[in-house]
This record gives sequence, structure tokens and C-alpha cells, in this order.
Amino acid sequence: MRKKIFTVALATMALACSTQSFAQKPFKLNGVVSEGLHDVRYLLYFNEDNFDYSSSTPSDTIDVNMKNRTFTITKKIKEPRRAFLQAIFDDGSICPVGMGLLFIPGETANLVVKDGTYDLTGKDKFYSAWSKVDNNMTPSQMAYADVTQKIKNFQKDNEELIKAYSKAMEEYRDLIDEMEKKRNDMEEYAQKLMKENPNDEATLMYMLQHGYANRQEIYENAGDKIKNGRFGQMLKELAEKEKKAEEERKLREVLRETNKSLTAEGNMFKDFEVEYDGQVQKLSDYVGKGKYMLVDFWASWCSPCRAEIPNLIKIWEKYKGDKFEVLGVATWDTPNDTKKAMKDLGIEYPQIMNAQNIGSDAYGVSGIPQIILFGPDGKILKRDLRGSQIEKVLKEYL
Repeated sequence: MRKKIFTVALATMALACSTQSFAQKPFKLNGVVSEGLHDVRYLLYFNEDNFDYSSSTPSDTIDVNMKNRTFTITKKIKEPRRAFLQAIFDDGSICPVGMGLLFIPGETANLVVKDGTYDLTGKDKFYSAWSKVDNNMTPSQMAYADVTQKIKNFQKDNEELIKAYSKAMEEYRDLIDEMEKKRNDMEEYAQKLMKENPNDEATLMYMLQHGYANRQEIYENAGDKIKNGRFGQMLKELAEKEKKAEEERKLREVLRETNKSLTAEGNMFKDFEVEYDGQVQKLSDYVGKGKYMLVDFWASWCSPCRAEIPNLIKIWEKYKGDKFEVLGVATWDTPNDTKKAMKDLGIEYPQIMNAQNIGSDAYGVSGIPQIILFGPDGKILKRDLRGSQIEKVLKEYL
């Protein structure tokens, strides 16, 4: 799925305005997401106390109304504030860049999110200053408009550089294609050399070192002179190890698919246990105990996993109690990294630590996050839950 990249084209600056004139006035942002984009929500990075929005965690998550592709942000602020919006796509991934905005007390701005850029306008003078100079503006607003226009002149000059960059990228891609063709030619030539020189140790060693053939191929194509010698014995051992590793990988894949089938929707849960820090945790400690359980297989290094966390926390805070609970299963991750991520993201719901591949193997999980809803009796109700779908499914049961 193609990702939409937003270009941050806004240079924000401190405004020479008195804080008293902006005392406790609301700022409102009306947003529209253009057709064809995959934005389903936005992470808002915003600090009410200072002009810096930098933070490891967002202050809010803003959902897009998918019927009319709109969203609204309202903030009551005393002074101008910088803010940053980062899109979450419908596949759960986060856009690597975002939109820098300026929140002005008492004003309303209109944001149109486009493919690779955005437009920000408003009826109020500060936002008018982004495109034109109004003689009715205050001196500070005039100065802001003047600086904005100067920056726009630089941006116009930069368009030529962008065009040159695009052309260079096309040439770069052509070079990559040519390099790939040469690589294929090299591999074909290497295979030919290997077959024509079955008893030449140097040729076979080169094939092994540079990966032009796997170990089994090299050994099978080797002549009797090589196979009966020291190098041939080494090749044989390497080939056997490679073959065994490949067989084990295929077996794990079969087991994963089997377990995925056994833990499909409608089946009862499959228990597993994990030992960490001298204690044993079981899935059955949580699932099948009379509550709906939303179980998230996740890892600290997984960006889509982290993108789901604010949504899971919101759901947990809204529904937790006698009928519902959220459980995290730390998958393919070190406990220290898991703990750090829990602190950074504000995760307070229960966690099975250091599960590694135990839980993922039991449920045939090949990619994370994998979010599963279990019924009070332990029956698997839904798998592969993501985004706004989670709460929609929960409402059907709760």
C-alpha cells in the first residue's frame, strides 16, 4: 500500500503578541482529508505550557470521520502554540513525516490534507498572512506576513531544485535497474563457472564466499576430487547444516499455519506459559476467567504496534472493569526494551513479559501487532483487529 508523505513546509516563529489579548481563547482546526489518502487518524504533538511540541508521546489521537473524511481539533490556549500532526494509515503504520502547524488563540483555521502536501487557510488575519498582506493588520501581523512571503520566495526557488532532484532520482532508478541486470548476469556466469570447474577449489570457495550458490548446490556440483578432500568435507558439513536449518524453517512454517488454523475465530483459546524473573505466567491466568479479553501481541521496536497503543489505552480506560480487560504479550522483544516502551507509551494494563516466540507460535502469528478478542469463556471471537475496528467490534459484545 502506497504511503502518503507530507512535506513540512511551515517555518513557525515566535509572535510578538501580548498574552493578555489571547487569554483563554479557543483555537479550532477544521481538517479535510483528500480522496485517495489512507489517513484514518492523527497523532497530535502539542504542549500547552510552552512553544515546543517535541515529545516522545503524542498528547492526543484525533480520529477521521470516514463518512465525510473530516476531523476537528479544538484547544483552549492563552498564547500561540506550535503543534505537529502525524498520520496513521488504515494498515496501522505511521507516516514518517508530518505537518507543522501554529495554533493561535481565538482563531479558526482550515486544513486540507493532500497527497504529499497540505493547505492551511483561515478567515483570521494570522492565517491570511500566510498568503497575502492586509493593510488592516497589526504591525506584528504585517511582519509575520513579510517573513512568510520571503520564505515563500525561497520555496519557489527551491522548486527548481526539487525538479532536478526528481530527474536525478529517475536516473538513479535507471542505474539501479542496470545494476540489477548486471548482478543477474554475474550470477549466471558464476553458476556456469562452478559447473565448468567442479574440481577447482578456488572457484568453489569463491562461490561459497560471495553467495552465488547455496552450500548444497556447491557440494552437489563438486567433483569427486573435491568431495574426497578436506574442503569437500567442510562443504558437506555446511550443506547438511543448511539443509537441516531449511527443514526446520519449513517445519516451523507448517506448525505456524497449523496453529493459526487451530486458533481461528470460533475455536477455544490455546494456553501457553512463559517464565520470566522467576515467575510463570499463563494465558489462562487472564483468558477464560469470565471477562472479554483483548490480547495484543506486540514489541517495542514495531512501529505499527506502537501506533495501536494509544488506541488500546483509550479503549482500556473506557471499558475496563468486571467485563473487560486488555492484555499485552511482549513478543520477540527483550524485557528491558518492553519495560522502557511501556513507560514511554503509558501502558498500565497487564502484560505477559518475555514471551518471545512462545505465544506467537501458539497462535500462528507471523506478523505483529496481532490483536485478538477472546470471549468470557475463552472462545476466540475475532483475530487481526486494528484501529477503529477494535472498538466497533467491542461495542457488538459489550
